Amino acid sequence: MDAKSRLSKLLYSAVRPQCCLCQMQAQTSQWPICQTCYAQLPLFETGCSCCAMPLSDHDLVCGYCQATPSPIAQTKALGFYTHSMRDLVTRFKYHSDWVAGKALTQSWIHRCTVNDKPDCLVPVPMHRTKLAKRGFNQATVIAHELGRALGIPVDTHTCTRVQAGQSLTGQTRKERSLQIQDCYQIRQSEHQHIVLVDDVVTSQATSFTLANQFIKLGATRVDMWCLARTP
Repeated sequence: MDAKSRLSKLLYSAVRPQCCLCQMQAQTSQWPICQTCYAQLPLFETGCSCCAMPLSDHDLVCGYCQATPSPIAQTKALGFYTHSMRDLVTRFKYHSDWVAGKALTQSWIHRCTVNDKPDCLVPVPMHRTKLAKRGFNQATVIAHELGRALGIPVDTHTCTRVQAGQSLTGQTRKERSLQIQDCYQIRQSEHQHIVLVDDVVTSQATSFTLANQFIKLGATRVDMWCLARTP
């Protein structure tokens, strides 16, 4: 494609933004997904207020969170990590598809209600070797998008990952918890209400570890915001 063709395509996309899933007309250039594809996303309806696992009532707490008191006060998720949601997250996370990422973050903003505005958003950090390999931390991108839209500051300095660790894919909740116990370092912070931000929540091992550390350092409430939750 020559320079003139690329410019024409860019101008056309600005006038008629395309849906990142079906290529039909999107909502806007800032929300690049059409109404039909948005409605077909596996959106979160009702579930455990602590961990966002599916339940019949949004105000209920699941059996696991009742048996194991959660350091996470509330988890907000756009949807479940299946079908088109998984496709969009994968494109954003592993293929640097910024349009897919924009569609997800704008859908989160459109879908999720924030009643108690936190002091700051803290993206789940990535170890420097993995960050160098991927080129960006998707959690940081998400946090900045949400923070800018909601008027919430983003703190990328208080929490760092100091050990790379092994991949957590396929591991149980207990195995994940043991694996990451010493992977993160958190500095003292004046923030009382903190929201952790990540792309996908699976076992909550990471969010539990970070939340417990923040609470030990004086935080009074820690929430979790994510794009998707594994069902």
